[in-house]
Amino acid sequence: MAATSGAFAQTATSQPVANTAVTLFGGIDARMNSLSATNAGTLNRLDNSGEYSSRLGFKGTEDLGGGWGAAFWLEAGIGNDDGRGQNTTSNNTNMGQNLGVGTGNFTPATAVTAGSNIAAGGTGTAQQTQYATPSTSGLNGLQGISFNRAATVSLMNRDLGELRAGRDYAPSFWNIAVYDPFGAVGVGSSANVALGMLNPAGASIAPPGTAKPEVRTSNSIGWLSPDWNGFRAQAQYAFSEVPSNCLGLVAVATGQSTSNTCVARAGDGKYTGFRLSYAQGPLSLAAATGTTKYATTVTPEGLASLNAGAWLNQGGNVPFLGDYKVTNFGGSYDLGTAKLWAQYGTQAQGSYTGVTFTSIAPAAGSYGAYTQNAATTPEGKLKNYLLGVTVPMGAWTHKFSYNKGTRSGDIANDRTQKQFAIGTVYAMSKRTSLYATASQMKADGVGATASQALTSSAATATDGVKATGFDLGVSHRF
Repeated sequence: MAATSGAFAQTATSQPVANTAVTLFGGIDARMNSLSATNAGTLNRLDNSGEYSSRLGFKGTEDLGGGWGAAFWLEAGIGNDDGRGQNTTSNNTNMGQNLGVGTGNFTPATAVTAGSNIAAGGTGTAQQTQYATPSTSGLNGLQGISFNRAATVSLMNRDLGELRAGRDYAPSFWNIAVYDPFGAVGVGSSANVALGMLNPAGASIAPPGTAKPEVRTSNSIGWLSPDWNGFRAQAQYAFSEVPSNCLGLVAVATGQSTSNTCVARAGDGKYTGFRLSYAQGPLSLAAATGTTKYATTVTPEGLASLNAGAWLNQGGNVPFLGDYKVTNFGGSYDLGTAKLWAQYGTQAQGSYTGVTFTSIAPAAGSYGAYTQNAATTPEGKLKNYLLGVTVPMGAWTHKFSYNKGTRSGDIANDRTQKQFAIGTVYAMSKRTSLYATASQMKADGVGATASQALTSSAATATDGVKATGFDLGVSHRF
């Protein structure tokens, strides 16, 4: 685990039953980061988490006797470049995530007809009201510190393993991070390719973000086995937390922001995942799979809620649609003079019938509306692999990785991405390191776009795009 550059602290294996103790831990990583992408210009910034994910955490264990123990783990991500806390998600759906806050004003160009999505009629000022939603999270750092990285409580037994409940890593994420020389952080992260092609970030040189449980699950219960001669197992279930048996009870009215909470179908966001690993001597191997259930169409209540909040929510907060499935494998072998890394994975998003937001000029009597699509989006698939090596040389550790991902199925987004990354880390002490990383990503094929992390425009259907990234930073851990 230490070889993954400290991308995370919560473990993928059961914790040992230990004496009673509470520990404060964490680290701060600051980097000068430069990003350049086709059609997106160049961005230079002071950022965080280029070699180690900045965090503040509290963990504790209690020996209950007879081989039993209890533990807790609270871990908050920190944006130390500006002091913000990192946002989290209340469940694994997308209704209500990433909301704006507060109110504002808008003056229509002409009289607004009755029944429009603007809260007040006439040519005067219309008051903007916040879109109500079943979620209270996702305020993009405005919510202060949140324990987004981990928030769990556990019961442990030396012979039976650990039962863990709360917000935790998805079993299917571990192989992406554990078997990446860059630990799934910074511009060299394997997540740029392994996760980037099945979410809206597209060909991004910076790790994409999504509320789907590609990395973490909320509302989960998991079991982690003890060590069986090098073998370990993990199973996890995450609750949907979407109400059932209430569809059609109360429909949201135009211009209002309250309705029943069935804006997603019962079962949406339910996650099940499994992982089996083996580690003995220089060899480490693991296989994992995970499935998140989502409906294939938006509920009538969900569509009505989108339209009621379209004035504030144009183009966003559309429910996730189509089951999301991931299977991956990883391995490493320590030669002593070098360590070899490899991973292979597949992802699929099931076919679905989505919605489209159409903007309408105020003169037409409405700001815009969501409508159900007529055509079904076919299943999208991604295959990705990584080959990497780390070479320790005294206080230095040199890294290299090659990632390739091919997306197919949903023709509008078919493309191939390749990423080359090279980096070095200098350990000034056990707690403090200096590092430098350079990465280049190329994307070709239908749907290839420049980095949307830089608010890029799309390339044409036949053009390839390229993005480059550089990190130069320092990380200090405690």
